[in-house]
Amino acid sequence: MQKHIFALLLAVFLAFSLTPSAKAEEAPDVQPEQFEQPESVDLGEADEQEPIFVSRSWTMGGTIEFLGENDCYFEEGEEVLFRAVAEEGYVLFTVKGFNNIYNGYYTEDGSYVEIEDSIMEINDLGDGLYSFIMPDHSVRVYAEFWTEQDWQNAFPEGYFAGRFCDSRGSIEFLKDTMFFEEGEEVFFYITTEEDVTVSDVVIHNSRELEDGSVEPIENSFVAFSTHEDGTYSFIMPANPVQIFVSFDGDQGYNWGNTDGYFICRSWTMGGTLEFVNGWDYAEAGEEVVFSAVAEEGYTLESLRVFNGYFDEEGCINPNEDSNVEFTDNGDGTYSFIMPDNPVYIDAVYSDGQNGDDTYFVCRSWTNGGTLEFLDEEQSYAKAGEEVFFSVTVDDGFTLGFIRVSNGFLDENGYLSPIEDSELEVIEHADGTYSFIMPDNPVYVYVEFFGEGYGLPDGYFVGNCVEFGEFEFVNDIDWFATEGTEVIFRINAYEGYVLDRVEVLNCIVTEDGIIEPVEGSLTEVTENADGTYSFVMPANPVIINAVMYEAPIGNFIGRCPQEGGDLEFVNDDQWFATEGEVVSFRAVAEQGYELDRVEVMNCRELENGGLEAIDGSYVTVTKNADGTYSFVMPDNGVQVFAFFKEKVTTPVYNPYCPTFGWGWGFGFGGYNNIFNMVHHQIWNAFNYYHYPTHHGMMGRNCGWGFFF
Repeated sequence: MQKHIFALLLAVFLAFSLTPSAKAEEAPDVQPEQFEQPESVDLGEADEQEPIFVSRSWTMGGTIEFLGENDCYFEEGEEVLFRAVAEEGYVLFTVKGFNNIYNGYYTEDGSYVEIEDSIMEINDLGDGLYSFIMPDHSVRVYAEFWTEQDWQNAFPEGYFAGRFCDSRGSIEFLKDTMFFEEGEEVFFYITTEEDVTVSDVVIHNSRELEDGSVEPIENSFVAFSTHEDGTYSFIMPANPVQIFVSFDGDQGYNWGNTDGYFICRSWTMGGTLEFVNGWDYAEAGEEVVFSAVAEEGYTLESLRVFNGYFDEEGCINPNEDSNVEFTDNGDGTYSFIMPDNPVYIDAVYSDGQNGDDTYFVCRSWTNGGTLEFLDEEQSYAKAGEEVFFSVTVDDGFTLGFIRVSNGFLDENGYLSPIEDSELEVIEHADGTYSFIMPDNPVYVYVEFFGEGYGLPDGYFVGNCVEFGEFEFVNDIDWFATEGTEVIFRINAYEGYVLDRVEVLNCIVTEDGIIEPVEGSLTEVTENADGTYSFVMPANPVIINAVMYEAPIGNFIGRCPQEGGDLEFVNDDQWFATEGEVVSFRAVAEQGYELDRVEVMNCRELENGGLEAIDGSYVTVTKNADGTYSFVMPDNGVQVFAFFKEKVTTPVYNPYCPTFGWGWGFGFGGYNNIFNMVHHQIWNAFNYYHYPTHHGMMGRNCGWGFFF
């Protein structure tokens, strides 16, 4: 019986000894995956220059339109033509060009840095048409529009009528203007101080100079009439005129001699500024002597003599960059030689008695009302003192805003406001206002709005759409009442994509500026027709369009399947142009291995998505570094990576030991011995090794040991 068992085992052993070599010869020759190699693509250098962006901005009342096919993008050196078009009821005031697109930028710490404007030359071609030559960087064009009423207030039609007399009297027109039409009868009257009489009235024909000032024409006069009510009148010629009035005792000016020029005096509280010889006029080359005397408790802080010029309203203004040399005579008087132009003398006094705790208060306001301190004499206040003032609004005007700023005296002795340093203004029940005086000078400014400037009912609806066009769909003209539905449309410029729309809630600052409230939004709805809408809250809003520059090329979709991921060599590459080589890796997770990669051509759907085209593939190349690449077609693609689970596959073991051991001989009967020997022989002679099996025998061994 034992011989039969041994013979049987030997037969089995010999049978299996022949099997491994046969299986080795039949093992398939597994080759690495092959992909068709595409032809090399020479991308070369771009021959065409990238176009340069031109930003447009304008105020309410008009728009800027480019001429030609280009829309905001132009080549360097190209002539850019655009038109500034005013809406009905508005006029174009000015057009400017800037070499910077933005007024400023935010730093990482959140602070805002303003960019100083760099002016770009703009050519005025007439009839609202303008042009410029495109530089090698982005630029901005700006148009400012005024209401017709504001324009008429600032630039009345007709010819200018100037008025000149010394400080002992004044000349007033019956009509509230200084501009009159040719042929119009102009009425005026003269007021004087007590015991002062008018000695002469002369009206000169005048000419306008290039700088906008007006000068009298020598020996050319306009006839006038005197009326019983004490008024005067004349017929306005087709040119500017200047009315000169002299009083008893005037010296130093010959009304028929154009070599005489006006001398304007300006001084602060705490002293006087008087002429020692002559009055308010002097001939070129004449010595002018004047006194600047400080009152008790005050000192003369600064004294300047400027060359002056006439503005469009006939007022003398100082040219702060052009001084007239003067001499301190040591006796409280000063002298200078009269130039061949008007002169502006400015004296600033300070309160030396109260020390450094008393500071100057400057008052300034626009046409349309008055600003008065309750203490009419008050030009100085102590630190901590409450300063009261009142504001009176003229008929046809409204109060725009009141601003009280910290101020500083510049090198010329002028008080100027410090930007963004406003003080709190308290409004009282009786209509007066007040503020607490700081330990520095203060600048009080009031602006009045004229007729035509008044704002419509409701709250302002602004927009910030930099790279697109904005339009209201329903009847909203920049203002809407609370609860009104506001519907609008935003169209992005070519090359830009609208990301999202926000409606920012805003507040109005004391100086009339609308500012958004951080983190406060009004809900906006995107409608099916592509418009947007929201319900107007009880505050101003700004519609903000967040846009980004449209990517160049077609979209590359990434579709890794279960078991791994796709990594592109350029991780940010989601778009590529036709002919561009795109490289990526297929990375398997633990327990998985890559099965295959596919790149499928896609079609674009109406909603902007991509859909893979069945059976339409792009050739993929496997590179030596383990990456894959393909050449981008002229359409979108989707990159797929398929993975499969790893199977514990037998691994070839050419160094298998020639001896093995076993644990079942003689202890389990016939079946156990057979199964054990079967596994040992199979493992040893199949060229493969299962790590979980313990028995091994040599490849060429015909016997073995079993324990």
